[in-house]
Amino acid sequence: MNNWFRLLIPCGALLVAGCAAVPASGPDVVSAHARISTAAGPTEAVRYTPTARSPRGVLVFVHGFLRGPARHASLAQRLAREGYVVVLPDLPSPLTYGARERDVALVDAWVASAVSSSPDATPLFIGGFSRGSGIALEVAARLDASLAQRLAGVMLIDPVAPRRAVQPLLVPVALIAAPTAGCNARGMSFEPIRTTLRPEVDVTVAGANHCEAESPSDLFCAVLCGPPDAGRQAEFEDAMVAFILAQTRPR
Repeated sequence: MNNWFRLLIPCGALLVAGCAAVPASGPDVVSAHARISTAAGPTEAVRYTPTARSPRGVLVFVHGFLRGPARHASLAQRLAREGYVVVLPDLPSPLTYGARERDVALVDAWVASAVSSSPDATPLFIGGFSRGSGIALEVAARLDASLAQRLAGVMLIDPVAPRRAVQPLLVPVALIAAPTAGCNARGMSFEPIRTTLRPEVDVTVAGANHCEAESPSDLFCAVLCGPPDAGRQAEFEDAMVAFILAQTRPR
């Protein structure tokens, strides 16, 4: 049976409220919906911007299969408080012909938009959760020269990505994962990522399930993959933030 067909069985139940409201802005962070037009059609995102300083970096982070930006609000708010601009694209349904190519094009457009609106030489990070990791890898591998020069790291969170998406990269990579289970396709992406990309950070959160890489997660994911534990969610988020901070720390 085709790997991606098998993935639709566990992932198909992740029918999520990706349209949840943007979390309220705080004194140090502004969050707002953003919209741009692309050759692949209009696309929306939630953008988190620090208010108190110039950006230390920009992260474009891609949600998982049938998920949405709200599932990574905690990470975005935390990084924005640390001084990073975080863009969470809101991808349309993947259950259409050509969805993968469309989503790569949409995320590519958000990367270009995020970089163009940030100061010159601001470090760029690209990341994704589950299916979003594969999108992130394809976008990172095809950046044009000017964007590739600014790429400072790629972050893969409990990835579920086709082998063809795993191409060599010349930047630090983080693999932050749960133990292998049905919801992360039995870790089918982990071995090619480790072999080809040799992650600088390779963390397995002991006892975690797929949805604990999200914060907040939701009831649908809890029913399918197990209830989230706040401590393990914090471990995922701490590892993600530490990776980003490490790449922009003065050397």
